[in-house]
Amino acid sequence: MEFLPSSTKIQLGKSPSTLLEHRIPIAQVATFQTDDITIFSQRIRLKNFNLQFHIIDAKKDTIITPFTKDDLLTVHYMLRGDIDAYLKDAGLMPLQRGEYNMFWVPGNKFHEAKVLAGQYWSFHIDLQPHSIPWLSRDLAFFSKILSSMQQTGGTINSVPYQIESFEKVVILKILSYKETGGDARKYLDNLVNNLFFTFLDKYLIPIIRQLADGRISDSDLANIFALIGHMEVNIGQSHNLQGIASKFHLSMDTLDSSFEFLLGTPAEKYYHNKRMMRAFVLLGTSNMSIEGIAIHLGYKDHELFEKDFFQYFSKTCSEIQVEVE
Repeated sequence: MEFLPSSTKIQLGKSPSTLLEHRIPIAQVATFQTDDITIFSQRIRLKNFNLQFHIIDAKKDTIITPFTKDDLLTVHYMLRGDIDAYLKDAGLMPLQRGEYNMFWVPGNKFHEAKVLAGQYWSFHIDLQPHSIPWLSRDLAFFSKILSSMQQTGGTINSVPYQIESFEKVVILKILSYKETGGDARKYLDNLVNNLFFTFLDKYLIPIIRQLADGRISDSDLANIFALIGHMEVNIGQSHNLQGIASKFHLSMDTLDSSFEFLLGTPAEKYYHNKRMMRAFVLLGTSNMSIEGIAIHLGYKDHELFEKDFFQYFSKTCSEIQVEVE
């Protein structure tokens, strides 16, 4: 994304001296500057997504002009400050601190944002063009939604989502990441995939009933929702899915086929992902020992937990076990 008022001075590859502490080594950088505002823009290209992090430092109230050459499907997180953004043909799209949304932003158009004096942090996950057909193919409603706003753009989700503690920790890990190279990109790709699918979870659950279309019985659907809620709270029990499924009157065959249909992944894999991300957050934010976290997540052997964690993140538990402010 670029910011192109007529008076902007663009410096590719340069970071503002006052914002060097926020430089992400693996990112491409650019600085957009006028007498009234400095925008420090960083971009990380990954396999399925592009990450963008913008720090907007305004000396006084002003209007900026975001521009993207190509259409953009993005999950946008407002980390600091509130901005009134306006898509050229869709009107006001408020960006509120602590909230995130998925936006369709038409390319080759000049949009606007009103910025008051102050500093603003904007982070977003942009889908690579080859990822959008996957959404349209596997999630039929997406193709209809995107088609309806192809020209004007707009917000995909009906209400903003709050940035929860897990999401905040993952984003802060990305923004403070200092490594470079292929392994670093794989690590970031894994984190971003989980962020993106957390968004999809929130977006899909309220409309799953409409999509089920008789392929899952009402009683099984109700039991699956109850099981999901139970396991979110009791994540350590997810090692025994068969036992938990039986408590909710579900066979493993029904559980697996239903999860594949509703969430696009087997139940075992879904909860393994949840467990690993919970471990990531606990390692980064709590004073719990590695052994304690392993027990909390239902592992009888902390060495097996550490092996699973390394296979998932290509990082040891000790590398993640630092304090996050």
